[in-house]
Amino acid sequence: MTSHPRDRYWLEQALLLSGRCTVPRIYCVGCVIVDQEGAQIAQGYTGELAYPDGSSGSSPHAEEIALSRMPATTEGATLYSTLEPCSERLSGLECCSSRIISHGIARVVFGVREPFDSRLQIHCRGEDQLREAGIAVVQLFELEERCLAAIKRGDT
Repeated sequence: MTSHPRDRYWLEQALLLSGRCTVPRIYCVGCVIVDQEGAQIAQGYTGELAYPDGSSGSSPHAEEIALSRMPATTEGATLYSTLEPCSERLSGLECCSSRIISHGIARVVFGVREPFDSRLQIHCRGEDQLREAGIAVVQLFELEERCLAAIKRGDT
C-alpha cells in the first residue's frame, strides 16, 4: 500500500501528541484519526487518561483514547499512530488492532513497528491482524527513527 501526500503531516501531528506523554515506564505514543476528507476527527496520547476503576494498573493506549472519541460515522477514516497498534495486552483488555477493526477504520498509518520487549514477551502482530481484516496499512519509514525515539522516551 502506498502513502498519501497528507500521511506525513498527520503522522507528524501524532508525533507532537506523543510528546505530551509524561507517564513513566510505557511507550509514549500519539494517535490522530482523520476522516476521508482529511479533517481530524479524534486524537489521543498514552498517559492522557487513566482507567476510571484503576484496575489495569496502566493507562489507556493512545489508539484506544482516540477511538473512544470518534463520532459514530467513520467510513473511510484513517488512523495515524506513532507505533504499530498492539495485538496483545497482558492486562487482558482488548488490543488496539481489534478495536481498530471493530470501529471500521479503513486505513492505518504508523511510524515504527512495536519493538520486542523481553519483559513483556509479546511479539506484536498488529500490522498483520489489520491486513488480515482487510484494512490498508502503511508504515512511513521516513519517520521511523523519529517515532522510535519518541516511543522510547517512556521506556525505562
